[in-house]
Parts: sequence; structure tokens; C-alpha cells
Amino acid sequence: MIFGDRDIREAIKSGEIKIDPLSEDTIREDGVDLRLGDEFVRLRSFKGEVFDSAAKYDAFSKEKAQEFIINPNERILSVTKENISLSNNLIGFVNLRSSYARIGIIIPPTIVDAGFSGKLTIEMIGSEFPIKLHADDRFLHLVFSRTISPVENPYRGKYANKGGVETAKF
Repeated sequence: MIFGDRDIREAIKSGEIKIDPLSEDTIREDGVDLRLGDEFVRLRSFKGEVFDSAAKYDAFSKEKAQEFIINPNERILSVTKENISLSNNLIGFVNLRSSYARIGIIIPPTIVDAGFSGKLTIEMIGSEFPIKLHADDRFLHLVFSRTISPVENPYRGKYANKGGVETAKF
């Protein structure tokens, strides 16, 4: 089942969902809006090259800024302003807010696993024209669902408990 606004407030009150910082106006009818943080990574183009998952690359440098431009078809990793923690019986579905989808930005399907804690790193793919984005923009919509029973092995992977944008780790 998908959580409604009352369910979300109750889960926050009970500690099953932790969102820091949380603004009351970001709790929506069926999820919570998340804001862009101030850290991002531009993924360099490997056009004509083979990306080797076993190789070490220095091509992914983190930048901090209150605004940035995502260029046409460019891939950028960004991080949420909020830290998220989910209990062992909740998962989250990350969606792009429709206003951004309507101007052509794309994000891949993203799941927040049961037991996850940290900031969310999200890949975005640019539209057909440059778009300026700003830290604190309400950019994502996080929808919550309860598992039938608590998971036996909550998420403790390589992206857990991170405070900034994370590049791929193989």
C-alpha cells in the first residue's frame, strides 16, 4: 500500500521515516517532496571509449554551487538536501516532480531500500535545451510503501550513510 499524508505524518512521528530537514509543506497527499542539494557531479562523456567497471577514474569531480546548468542530454549526479532514514519495513519510490519532466529532464527509476539512511544521489539526464537548476528546488517526489514483513537484511550497502553525492562504485 502507498502511504497517504496521514500515514506519512504518523510514520515520521513514530520514527519509521526520518527526514532532516523536513518542511511541513513538502508532505504531499501521497509522498514527500525532496529538494536539490548544493553538490553535483558532471559525468564526463565516454563517447567512442569503453567504460571499464574495473578501472579507477578521476573524471568525476564534485562541485558545490547554489545553481548549475544541465546541458542538453548531459548526465549529472546530484544529491538531496535532506537526509532520509527508513525503517526495515518501508521502501521509497523516487519520482521526478512533473514540472521538471514536462521540460524534458529524465531520471532513471530509483528505489530507496528498506533500512536505508543517508542523502539520496540521483542521476538526471538533460533535456533538449539547457536548464538552470537551483539548490533548494523541490525536485523529487518520494512515495512510501510498506513491505509485508520487515526485511531480514536491511540496506547496509556502499551508498548508505553518505552525506554527499556518490559516484558509481563497482
